Parts: sequence; C-alpha cells; structure tokens
Amino acid sequence: MAAIDLVITRSREGADSVILSDSFAIQKVEVSKGSDNTNSKADITFINPNAEIINSASTDSRQWEDNIQLDDVITISASFNALNSASLTINDKLFTGVVTKFSGKLDGSTSTITATCTDLTDIILAKAHVAKYSQSDSSLNNAHEIVENLVQVANDNTNGYDTVKTPNATGGRPTGGFIQNTTKTIDYFSNYKSVAQHIKSISVPAFTGLSRTCTYFIDDNREFYWFSPPDVGSTTLTSSISASALSIPVASTTNLSNAGGLITIEGEIIRYSGISGSNLTVASTNDRGLFDSIAAIHASGKTVSNNAVIKVPNNDGLGISDVLNFDFDYDSEDVVNMVIMRLGKDKLRKNVTWYKYNDQTTTSKIRMKVFDFKGAIAEEYYNSKIGGTALVASDFTGGGTGTLTLDSSAATFTTGSGGSPGYIRVLSDDAPEILEYTAGPVSSGPNYTFTISGRGKFNSRTIQDVLSNTSVQDFTTIANTSNTNVRDGIRDRGQEWAEAYFAGQKEKMGMKVTLKGVKVNPGEAFALVVNDLGLNNIAVRVKDVRHAITKNSWQTTLTLEEDDSAIA
Repeated sequence: MAAIDLVITRSREGADSVILSDSFAIQKVEVSKGSDNTNSKADITFINPNAEIINSASTDSRQWEDNIQLDDVITISASFNALNSASLTINDKLFTGVVTKFSGKLDGSTSTITATCTDLTDIILAKAHVAKYSQSDSSLNNAHEIVENLVQVANDNTNGYDTVKTPNATGGRPTGGFIQNTTKTIDYFSNYKSVAQHIKSISVPAFTGLSRTCTYFIDDNREFYWFSPPDVGSTTLTSSISASALSIPVASTTNLSNAGGLITIEGEIIRYSGISGSNLTVASTNDRGLFDSIAAIHASGKTVSNNAVIKVPNNDGLGISDVLNFDFDYDSEDVVNMVIMRLGKDKLRKNVTWYKYNDQTTTSKIRMKVFDFKGAIAEEYYNSKIGGTALVASDFTGGGTGTLTLDSSAATFTTGSGGSPGYIRVLSDDAPEILEYTAGPVSSGPNYTFTISGRGKFNSRTIQDVLSNTSVQDFTTIANTSNTNVRDGIRDRGQEWAEAYFAGQKEKMGMKVTLKGVKVNPGEAFALVVNDLGLNNIAVRVKDVRHAITKNSWQTTLTLEEDDSAIA
C-alpha cells in the first residue's frame, strides 16, 4: 500500500498552531466514529516519546505537556496524495477533537504515549440538549436553515464553551443553499434531544435532497461545517417518472453498474437491478423510497446521483474502495421480540412504563429492547384529548391566582364555574402546570379571560411567571377522566407503537468490511455486492466507522446493517 500523508495539527489558546506529525514519531492513529453521536474518538500513539515529545529539561511533573496537553484541539487529516498542511480543505480533514486522556506503556526498549481525543462536535453539540422542533415559521423549511437554528441553540446551551461560529461561505455547503446567519427560530418543546441528534436526523437525503448523508464537524476555530461529500457520479432524467415507475430513463449510464446499485433523485433513494439500453430497471416498488426516503414523482432533467457501491471483486473499478476483508451474519435470533416502553407521565405526574411481547415471534429466545420516549407517547395521548389550544395574551406573573388572559383561540375552551371548574394546561420546557378556573372564557375585546382559582393541580409544578405567547391547552376533558383511564389510554398508545415496531422487525444482515482507507460517515447508504458469498445488490447503511492509520497503511473498517425498508 502506498505511503500515507498524515497531518496532525495542535491548537492551543494563546499559542501558535503546531504540526505534530512533522516533529514527532507517530506509531499509529485510530479514529472511531459512532452512529449515536457519543462515541467518536481518536487515539494518537507516539513511539519512543522520550526522544522527541518529552521535554526532559522541564520541571513539570508531566514533561510532555509543552507539546501536547489536556484540552488541546487536535485535527487529523489523511490522504493517499500529498497534503498541503498550510491550506487543508474540509475534504482533507478526518477528525477534529479535544485531548481528554493520556495513557503510557513501557515494553522493553519501546515506550509509547497515547493521547485520546474526543470529537469536538460531540463535546459541544451532543451535550447541548434542545427540544424536538416544530416549525412555526413557514419560511424555515430548508434543512440548512434548521441546522443553522440548531447550532444557535447549541450556542445558548453550551455552558461556557466558546461560541460556535457559522461562517457565511458557500464552499462545501450542500446544494440548495449555504448555512446562513439568521434570526429565524423554531418552536421547541418536550426537551429531550441533543443538537447533534437533531442535525443527524435532517442530514439524510430525504431532508437535503442530496445523494449522500451530510457530514458535519466543528473545527479548531470553533467553526461549524455541514456539507455533502462529493457524488460518485451523476446524470439526469430524460423524461419524468411517477412515484411507482420501475424504469428510470437517464441521459448516461456511465459509472452505473450493469449489476445494479443505488441512485438518488431529489432525496429519494432507489435500488435498481440492472440497465436496459438507457433505462435503469427497478425490480419492484419495494425498491423505491429506501432508507426512510419517500417515493415521489420526478420531473425530466432532474439530477440522478450514483450512490457508492461496496463491491467484491471490484473488477470494474466502480466500488468505493478496494475491499481487504469482509464478514457477515444473518440470524433470526437478532430480531427484537419484546419491548419495555417508558411512555411518559400520567395525570398525577407518575411514570407510565409498559411492555409488549410479540406473540408472533418465530424464536424461543427473548430479545428485549428498552425504549425511553421521554414523554412523547403520553404527549400524543394528551394532544388527542385536549379541547383546544391558545396563547397567553399578557403576562400572568407571581405564581398566584387571578385573571389569566388568552387570545381569541380560547373562545372554544370549556366553560368553567364554581361547581364545575375547568382546567388549563400550561406548556413549558420543563414540566407543564395545570391551572383550575371557575369562570371563563369571558370575552374581553379580542381576547378571553379566565378566573384562576387554583395552581399546580394534579401534582404539577407551579410556574412562577406564565409569559405572553406561552402555549396553553384546554385540559378539562382529561382532568375529568379518572387517572386509571388516563394510564390505560397512554398504555394503549404504547401498545399500538409496539405492534407497528414488531411489524417492521425482520431478520436482517449485519456486516463488517475493511477497505483501503476511505472517508465515509455513519448513516451513509451503499449498495453491497460480494459475488463469492452470493450477496447481490444489498442496500446497507453504515453504523460505525473505524480508521487505522500508520505511516504506510490506512484501513477503514465499516460496520454495516441492511436497510429495513429494503427487505421484502
């Protein structure tokens, strides 16, 4: 294998950047990227550090810290071609992280020090939690605008970390627009997801319309990059196709495999089985809209992007890289047949946890998985029972009783009286409060007033200040329902979710492939062909990525999983 050009730079506040790979002997570099946004790390191992990285004249107790220390920002770039360390591009960079750990080993005459780095993106974006978003601003309908908004939220929640900048530059940004500095916002509720999870969920072709899953990282200057890796190749449609079309007319079949593969058109991922003339043949409608994308109508002239393929043997050169090793397993025992569900809280703020066993399972073993919905299932139940939604028209402060004024949407709220009070649920980022009212709704100009007679009902937490524009709900129907029935209703919702989950549970293949070094991101979609093992045009998604780099070798190991939607 050809020599690897490896560039490792160190940035430290108040000091000039240093290229560590120019000055110190590096035995190996290992980079791991996980699909869960919490396991992306890099290990840099320096060999015989006493000769170089250790300053033996230093009076410090840890004599390597002149050159590398905790909290240094490390950037790793790698290529089979020569890199210009003075002008590295975003496509050169493999990893940017913060040094969080050191370990050392002495074995005979060989000594090593390993610096473990945690992905800077994880440190900032995975630790800042925001709510599941809903779009109140109809103009905020592009993935890149939502990403910008999420990064802004991370800036507000990083508790001391440097502000993340979103440079107004077009280079490397996804087609359809670059990340913009904007004051547009999204309404957030039910605070439970990290910013990184949100960005990951909208970085797939179904949201971006691109052929490859967007990657994102924060560099050593605290600048956030979100971009699509280059396409393998592309052509265009020569005529429009329907959402169920099984023949895809294209202008060119160059770089498309006669044995089939994956293509992307406006975010829809399609598996084709072969080529007939200038048409790509699709075996069935099950091969449209893979990887959670949606089968749709596409007009003539739209771009048809060729997804990468992992191919053994790579005799036509269309594979993403040369395969060095491959193995798979396919086991019915891997199918989940029992779920434990944390559904949320009942009317009295007590947790509702339930279970469901799939009695249609074909295995005698129990394979269980726990799902924590962070209140989402209970919220679905409550939202199906509320009598209406309105906004607070003016601040209701002090945490006491009095008159609450809501906007005109409250006209339909349940009429409350002393003998038959009504109830209002105030939504908040933490936990909702239930208010009791004995008079209302009473018309007051364009608004409606309610006489609040009780706060913090049904064990809810009292909110000191209910500010204008806060969302509230007519909670009277639920308040008048027994808590036993509320719990049953939430459980029923959980049962329905579990049944749908089991219906989608199928035996699927798990695979691991080692390639000649290549930059790939968790979540990307590929076609897989391994002729000697009888694996033909399987749609797979990357779960985890691991790079192992030395001076003369760069290998990338991918953990793959068959796409659920592509299994007949």
